[in-house]
Amino acid sequence: MKKHTMYFTAGQFAKLHNINKRTLHFYDEAGLFSPAYVGENKYRYYTQYQSSQLEMILCLRALNISVEEIKQYLLEPGEEEFQQLAHTKIAEIERSIAKLSQMKDILTNQSALLERCSTIEHGRIELTACEPMPVLLTPLEAGAVEEVLLVQHIMETEAVLGFKKSCGSMIAVDKLKAGRYEAYDYLFTENPQADNKNSYWGQPPIGILTRHERPAGTCISAYCIGAWEQLPGLYSRILLFAQEQRLEVYDYAYERGLNEIAVKGMEDYITQILIPCRRQR
Repeated sequence: MKKHTMYFTAGQFAKLHNINKRTLHFYDEAGLFSPAYVGENKYRYYTQYQSSQLEMILCLRALNISVEEIKQYLLEPGEEEFQQLAHTKIAEIERSIAKLSQMKDILTNQSALLERCSTIEHGRIELTACEPMPVLLTPLEAGAVEEVLLVQHIMETEAVLGFKKSCGSMIAVDKLKAGRYEAYDYLFTENPQADNKNSYWGQPPIGILTRHERPAGTCISAYCIGAWEQLPGLYSRILLFAQEQRLEVYDYAYERGLNEIAVKGMEDYITQILIPCRRQR
C-alpha cells in the first residue's frame, strides 16, 4: 500500500519535536538538516520521514556534540564511526557527572555548615575529631601583596579542582606560642576529593601551589563571631585551654570562614579555628 507523504511547515515540524522554529532555520543554514523542499512562497516544508533523522540530531546535540561533529558523522555514517563518537562523548559525560557530583557535595556541605552556624557561640572552644585533610597551599611570602596572592591562589586551585572554592589561612603553631598571631604562613583550600593519596602527592604543583595534609586525630576547635581583630584574644584563650587540658598543639592553626557565602557584614562573620593537638607526654 502506497503511503501518503505528509508535509509540515517549519512551525508545525518544530512543534512536533518540541523545539523552536529558529532551531530548524539554524540547522538548515548550517547545512546540517534541511527541509524536504522550499515552496515558491519561501516556506520550508518537512516530511514525517525526516523525523527520525531530526530526533537523532537532537539527541546528539543534547549530548553536547557540536553541529560540525554531527555534520562530519552524517557525511559517512557507520557503526565504527558511531562507536568512536559514542566512546568519546561517554568519556566527556562521565567527566561532567564527576564534576556535578563534586558541586553537589560542596552545596550539600555548605548547606549543612550554614545550618550549624545558627548554633555556634562566640568564643566557644572544644575538642573535635578530625579526619586527614589534603589541602592546597599558597605561601604568604614577606613583602608580597596579599590580595594578588589571593587571586592567584583562587585561580590555581580552580585549575586543580575544576571549580572555584573559598580558602582560609594557616599560621604555624610556633608563631602562636610566640604571640605572633598575625604572621600567617599560607592560604589554603581543602581538597577532600584527593582521596587517592599516592596520585595526589605524585602530581606536580601548579604555579605557586604546594601540598600539605592536615593531620588526622584530635583538634582544638574554636569559633569567633565578628571582626578578625578578635582573633588574637581567642588564640590566647586557646593556648590557655590547651595548657589546662595538658594538650600539646602542633602543625598549624587552620582558619576558615564558615558563613562567608551568606554573611551581610563582619559583625556576623563566623571564623572557625582548628589546631591539631595531642596529650602531653
